[in-house]
Amino acid sequence: MPSDPAPAAGPEVFASNSEHSSALRKELTLFDLVLAQLLVVLVADYMGTAVKAGASHVVFWICGILFFFLPLAAVVIHLNRLIPLEGGLYEWARIAFNDKIGFLVAWNLWLYAILYVGIAGFLTVSFAAYAIPGAAWMATSKPMLIAASCTVIALTMFIAGLGLSAGKWVSNIASIAFLIVIAMLIASPFLNLWRGTLTEYHPLALVAPPLTLFSLSVFSKMTFGALTGFEYVAALAGECRNPQRDLPRSVLVTAPLIAIIYILATSAILAFVNPNAEDVVVGNHVSIGDRHQFDSLPRAGLPEHQPGRKRGGLDDRDDEDDATAILFLGIEQSTSQWQTSPRLGLRSHLRRCC
Repeated sequence: MPSDPAPAAGPEVFASNSEHSSALRKELTLFDLVLAQLLVVLVADYMGTAVKAGASHVVFWICGILFFFLPLAAVVIHLNRLIPLEGGLYEWARIAFNDKIGFLVAWNLWLYAILYVGIAGFLTVSFAAYAIPGAAWMATSKPMLIAASCTVIALTMFIAGLGLSAGKWVSNIASIAFLIVIAMLIASPFLNLWRGTLTEYHPLALVAPPLTLFSLSVFSKMTFGALTGFEYVAALAGECRNPQRDLPRSVLVTAPLIAIIYILATSAILAFVNPNAEDVVVGNHVSIGDRHQFDSLPRAGLPEHQPGRKRGGLDDRDDEDDATAILFLGIEQSTSQWQTSPRLGLRSHLRRCC
């Protein structure tokens, strides 16, 4: 891309876009952008996907970070500095190519957002049915699913109507809550190691992956699924107080954090879960969908109970630590229902609920 973006689409186009962006209220600070980047890029589903790589996940994460994540971050930083316009990705495409390409990019982003808003009600009910004792019936209740979907969509529209001055705090609080849960997950193996219920734990072990098509499949999902998203936050460039400075800085701050979180969180899950328990096609929500089945640990993704034997690093004689493992497994598996094939996951969930 040329150093001056204006000639690619005409000076008048770039000037009009700049004028539109400058007219918007500047609500987003560097703090808001950092939390937004973490919320958009970090997806718990792909931590479950990485579990299928077993001990090789660290090598996969490092390769994905070096050969895809960091180059992507560099490109996004460059474009944020070069074209800090409201709309981000689709404005970059429109200025670099033409209005038709820009429209297609914008339409795809819009459709992506619509689909995620549409399933928000299903996700809310599914998580509530799992987390609230005696609420498993909610996941199969059509009136509850319809009411939750309508409520979530109406609430989303209401918050959007208030503007970013209020809406950004919804994103910020959600990001902080997610980071707290991930921090608990990462700390859990260290706590169990300290208490003696884990015999060993090596979160950064480097193990060469087998050269198979399955390894390639898992690696591609980890790379192109988990390590993308920096370009989405740039859509709010016109509402940043200093987009040319803060958007690149938000990428620089969050990139190393995201890499560390993905590696340590995957290692933490592997401390309690056998890689063979993960389903990278439709997730494991079917196996743990009913709370009355939680007494059957194999259905929750844990090996068969054998008294007096260590199971996945857990001592079967300590019920409290078993509960801890199931708690974190449940967090990961609940989110993994929209795993690497959203269409299959959504189809399976709808068939189960409706």
